[in-house]
Amino acid sequence: MSPYTQLPNNVSANAVSSVGQRDQPIEHTFGGMELKYWRQEIARSAAQVATRSKGNPKETCIILEFTEVCQLCQVDCNGEAPPIISPAFYSDKYEPKLCIRMYPCGLGEGRNRFVAVFVHMMSGKYDNIHARWPFTPRITISILDQSGNERHISQIIQAKPNMVAFQKPTEEISRTGCGLVKFAPIEEVFGAPYVKDDKLFLKVEFSF
Repeated sequence: MSPYTQLPNNVSANAVSSVGQRDQPIEHTFGGMELKYWRQEIARSAAQVATRSKGNPKETCIILEFTEVCQLCQVDCNGEAPPIISPAFYSDKYEPKLCIRMYPCGLGEGRNRFVAVFVHMMSGKYDNIHARWPFTPRITISILDQSGNERHISQIIQAKPNMVAFQKPTEEISRTGCGLVKFAPIEEVFGAPYVKDDKLFLKVEFSF
């Protein structure tokens, strides 16, 4: 997996069409066994920085590329697939650092039916000069349509001051994240037109 700041030629960076909110964002804490796996995945690439919108200075976005998607979705002998971890990225220059956790086979009540997606804060270089803790932007996560039809799968997470997930990080990776257990149906996310050439693109937008 590697960060990717350019969209495929047939995908518009500005077109986002939501499929509607299936459930409310929740906080979820991963177990200690996952921490080592997370560190290995995140250490593979340097943190990237989201791009500021030219049309609206209060918005930024970043595009993340996931490769070898079919392999990432393979289940183990227990019928589970490990979470897919995005590269680390900053929400803007001198802003907080985050990453995305995706469960391709689902989680909890959405297991084997819905892909689950969570946002996690990470310790970053600028935490001590960031004056707006807790971190409270509106976060739009979109799985991008690669067919050119712009039918992106989008959901919104509104960060709230009382959420543990968006407080100033006290660990390298905040174990409590915020996201959606029922982000989108598994068969929809991992089929055409969202997976092409064994790649999937995830767009993360921040509105401050």
